[in-house]
Formats: sequence, structure tokens, C-alpha cells
Amino acid sequence: MAGLALAIGCAAAIAAPGAPIQAELLWRCQAQCGSAEIGAFDAATGRIFATGLGGVSVVDAATGAGLDAVPAIPGYECNSVATHHGVVAVAWAAIDRRQRGQVVLYDARTLAALAAIRVGHNPDMLAFTADGQRIVCANEGEPTDDYLCDPEGSVTVVDVTAGDWAHAIVRHIGFADFDPQRDSLRSAGVRIYAPSWSHPDGESTVAEDVEPEYLAVSGDGRRAWVTLQENNAIAELDLQAGRVATIHPLGLKKFDESPSTQRNPFQYVGLDVSDQDGGLHLLPAPVYGLYDPDAIAVIEQDGDTYLLTANEGDARKYTGFNELCRVCDLAGTSHPLDPQCDRQIPVECHRDVDRLMVTTAAGDTDGDGDIDQLCSVGARSFSIWRRRDDGSLERVFDSGSQFEQVLSEAAAERYVRHGDQPCLDDRSPLSGPEPEGLTIGMVGEQRLAFISLERASGVMVYDVTDPLAPEFVQYLPPCIDGNLCDIAPEGMVFIAPEQSPTGRAMLVVCNEVSGTLTAYDLAP
Repeated sequence: MAGLALAIGCAAAIAAPGAPIQAELLWRCQAQCGSAEIGAFDAATGRIFATGLGGVSVVDAATGAGLDAVPAIPGYECNSVATHHGVVAVAWAAIDRRQRGQVVLYDARTLAALAAIRVGHNPDMLAFTADGQRIVCANEGEPTDDYLCDPEGSVTVVDVTAGDWAHAIVRHIGFADFDPQRDSLRSAGVRIYAPSWSHPDGESTVAEDVEPEYLAVSGDGRRAWVTLQENNAIAELDLQAGRVATIHPLGLKKFDESPSTQRNPFQYVGLDVSDQDGGLHLLPAPVYGLYDPDAIAVIEQDGDTYLLTANEGDARKYTGFNELCRVCDLAGTSHPLDPQCDRQIPVECHRDVDRLMVTTAAGDTDGDGDIDQLCSVGARSFSIWRRRDDGSLERVFDSGSQFEQVLSEAAAERYVRHGDQPCLDDRSPLSGPEPEGLTIGMVGEQRLAFISLERASGVMVYDVTDPLAPEFVQYLPPCIDGNLCDIAPEGMVFIAPEQSPTGRAMLVVCNEVSGTLTAYDLAP
């Protein structure tokens, strides 16, 4: 790891209380389908499958050699892929958001289609249960750009009968049962705020508003947890009963909160709010963050269930509805900044905070139409939530501002502007490094969480052997080969030693913008 870090010009000695791992570059390749977003490994064939703009790339996990590709289906784009014992499931979303999507199953070796299953609108992520008898698919239900059509979000569950996917039982789980609870969900903190041109009150129903993004399935396949990213919530599903059991609001993160008040102290406090401050500078500003998680993973240990989330942040930015606004521009909107909130911003910070993008659809705590709390989109961190005995969620850890602190040491130069060239500081007013992907795996005796940073690039590694006391291990910077750099890592594939072609643990990172797949050999 030290050699790799030094070779690409990043600081090799980032202080880490957790035991570091050796991460050696194993191979790097260009995806055949133009980009690489979400990946999956099939142990039966030793192949990596990665979604992209042109279809699904197929790569040899041992060498990175391109083997084949599943071409895109006309009128569809592939959003996710999962594998189980020689079967590959691909989620195809209709480009026309008014149309439903489909999950197509393929033979991992021949790529022959085995079955096509109609699912909900805009299937965004899917997973097999551990026994391979069930596929769970999160259907985001994104609106059309003009917001004239906003399909309902849903989850599709596909149960196989005697291994015959062509005759699988398909169930669609929706959120309509929660429509009468819209006001109570809002009061609890679930963001139900999209407009509607088809309802007399001008507001979407709960079923239309929720946008299932990513999911994790329990080890026994009986439950699943789905992130509702734009809603700043997590839904819990009872897969046996085929229903949504509950929706958990996640609340707000206060970036200037004192570490001493936290049960698990934040490593750092503050955030980088400006793209005009000459680099990455953490500011303890009176700003709140919506967690808005993307990826989610589950740990079941000692009878407890823990959910890990990558708190990327995402706003609704459409021609028909855009919730984002710079702080300095709030005065010209129908949601101006409350004078009392304005006075809470230190004078020396005001110029920087003015650059921050906040949502106009949150922060009005007294209902008078102005903004009482500045709410940015995304918590710029990863969190761990424990499921209590009563089914509610308790946040037991958050990485605070540690991602940006590490980047300020390891990648400071990438935040410095050179002329008119874009740099990472351009994203500081939005969601910062944007932690998007998350996967878990065992390396030696350590259970590690890998969190990909879509905007800053690279991967943060944490030891989560004890979910109540995670420790930062190290930062894997983006791999640079000549003039080519891994840009925008999204999905990651962890391959356990017993399945790996090398006999050691592997991590394969899918980089969306650069279209590269990068494999690391991991050892304690």
C-alpha cells in the first residue's frame, strides 16, 4: 500500500488507529461497455460483471482480461447486476421513465438469457438472498424531467420455484399503505415533499414520493432494508409477508456539533462549504446535513443487527422541480433565510457559507415559510445504525468529517484551482466527496468496510469488527497509470479468499467516469 500511495503522489502516512492492510494493485482494465458502475462476482465462473452505458462488461477476475459483454437492450439502461452460482441478474430500467423496467437472468458462462421478469419503474439495485432462492429489486420510481409523471417507488421480490426461473413467483411491494400516514411521517422526519400535477392538493402521495435506492438483505433472507435516499429514510421490509414493515427517518447531522456530546465521538467537526476558499478547508459552520444514504450493508452479530450506510446525499434537480439554492440566493426565493438563522453564522464565515447549496424543501422548523436551519444534502460520512428490540433504528456511529480531513492531508493538491481547470473544490458547496458505494469483507481477522468516494475518488477503509467502535484504517487513493486516473468509483466487489482466484481477499472497484475496473489484492 505504501508503495502504491507514494507512486501516485498521495500522502502515504495517514494516521490510522486501525491495523493497516496491504493493498497491492492486481490488475486494471478498461470496461468494454464504456463505463463501469456496479459490479458482481460469480465464483462459479470466476468472472466479474460490471454495468455500463453500453451494457454489461464481462471480465476475468484473475487477470482483468475482457471476455465478453451483454449488449444493452434497446430502450433500456442497465442499473445493477447480481450473481449466484452461475446465474447473472441484470436490472434494466426503461429510458422512458413512464414505463416499467425488467430483470433479465443470464447464464454466467454462455450469457444466454434464461428469463425476463417485469418489475417496477426504474429498477436501481437488486440482490440475491444468500440461498439464491429469491431476488429483491429496489425500483426507484424517478419522475420524468418535467415532473408530469412520477411513478410509485416499489420493491419487487422474485421467488424461484424448484430452480426454474421461467416460472418464478413475482410479488410487487408498494408503499400505498403509508399514504394515509403522510402527515405523521413528515412530522417524524421522513421527507415527503415532491410536487404533483395530478392531485388536487398539489402534493405527491407517499408511494409516489419515496424513491428506493439501494438494499441489503438479512442472512436468513426474511428481511431487507432499503434506503430511500431523497426521503432521508430507510424502509424495513418483511419479505416473508411481502410488505413494508416500517419507514425509519434518519434525522439531521449538525456539522458544528461538539464531539464531546456524541456517544461515539466524531473524529472531526465541520465541513468544506466553499469552492472559492483556495482548497479544502473544514469550517465549523452552523449547518445541518441530511444523511440521504445511497449504499447500505448489514452486519448481524451477537443477536444484533447493524446497518451501514454511505451518506452520499442527493437532491431533486429537475426542470419541473429543483430544491437546491445557494445560501446567498435564498433572499430572492419564496424561502428566504430567517434573520435569526443568519445571525448565527459567524461574520468571518459568512462569505464561505454563502457558497453552500442547501435545500429549500427543509429547514422551515416553525412553518412560517422561511429557512430556520441550513440543510445541506448529504452527511459526507458513513454511519452505523443499530436495530433496537422494538424495531426502531439508533445511530451508534458516524465518521463525522473524517473523510474530508483525510483528503485534506492525502489529496490537498487536487483541491487547488489551476486557472480555469476543474478541481475537486468545485463540489465542496454540494455534497463534498460524496460517499456512494459500500461493501464489507473479512481480511484476516478484520472485518472491513470499504466506502467509495464518487466525487473525490478513492476508497476509505474502516475496521468494523466491533460495529460500536469502528476505526479508520486507511485511504486507498485513485489508481493513476500515466495520464489515466480512476475517476468516480461507485460499486465495489469484495471477493473472499475462499472464492478468490489468488487465494487472498480481493477488492474490485468500478469507476464510472473513467470506465475502469481496478482490482486490489488484500492482506493483513
